[in-house]
Amino acid sequence: MSRKMIFKLVIDFIMTIIMIVLMGYQVTGNQLHEILGMTIFLLFILHCALNRIWFINLFNLFKNLKKNKVSLIWTLTNLLLMIDMLVLVVSSVMISRQVFAGLGISFNRFWAYLHEVCAYGGFIIMSIHLGFHWKMIMGGIKRSLHIQGDNVLRNICLKALALLMVIAGVKGSFDKGIGSKFIPAFSKAKAKATSDVLAADTSQNTKHDKKNSENRTFTETIQENQSLNDFLGSLTCTGCGKQCSLLSPRCNIGENQAATATTYYNSYDTSASESTNVTESTENTIILSNNDNSLLELFMDYVPIMGLYVAGTYYTLKFVNRRKKTE
Repeated sequence: MSRKMIFKLVIDFIMTIIMIVLMGYQVTGNQLHEILGMTIFLLFILHCALNRIWFINLFNLFKNLKKNKVSLIWTLTNLLLMIDMLVLVVSSVMISRQVFAGLGISFNRFWAYLHEVCAYGGFIIMSIHLGFHWKMIMGGIKRSLHIQGDNVLRNICLKALALLMVIAGVKGSFDKGIGSKFIPAFSKAKAKATSDVLAADTSQNTKHDKKNSENRTFTETIQENQSLNDFLGSLTCTGCGKQCSLLSPRCNIGENQAATATTYYNSYDTSASESTNVTESTENTIILSNNDNSLLELFMDYVPIMGLYVAGTYYTLKFVNRRKKTE
């Protein structure tokens, strides 16, 4: 494998890792989230520069799209990913509270909604994009590991792993409410639908937990210069497993918790936190430990979801190519 190809794969791998980390806003916090967002955009520009031959041949590619439906879908996927990344960057600037805070742009829920849609949409499109290139990626890995020929047992294991990934990805998509991310959070119909689904699908024990969630109390430490938006952005709703940010709650429980957190923030005495007996090093250890656990859970949640679209795209292409050969 050439050095250029290895460099491309490394860039793609780093982008994939960052993309997954960006899905966990509550894990990274706002500042790191914004920095990583700008980082992945710069890496995306580098990715496009390394694959500039595709842009050069794009005009000729369009001429043959009608003859090849797979190339049409592949081209549309790439173009959608480009548009998604551009809108994602613009919306991130519009709702930025730290990196671009100097621009003095006031927070707008529409841009926040658009940013969320593009984030989850981009995650799915990027996964499909990986699926289109999965054969090339696996071929590069085989060559680098000097793996030659086909092995029946290895193929069976890989297909079984792909099947498990698809099953876990479907479950994870429902658990994370991926579909609901594309519905405006400020839609009253959505809030009602969400509460109806929760009411229909929850048992008596869950209803008891739901009641406790509505009466949630907060004991988090608020930093001296931490704004209300930053504080709410670091908290997630405990009404269900979707972990929606309290900065933009998606159900009545989340709205109640956000109101309670706001009251807690306004009445919090930052001077009291300075008199704690916990040392700075111990605090840092606790924070890192919590983030490590959350980061692990984040990857366990989103890697299968990504695998769902990668495997789905790869095996769909494989099926289409086999049908072409038999025709």
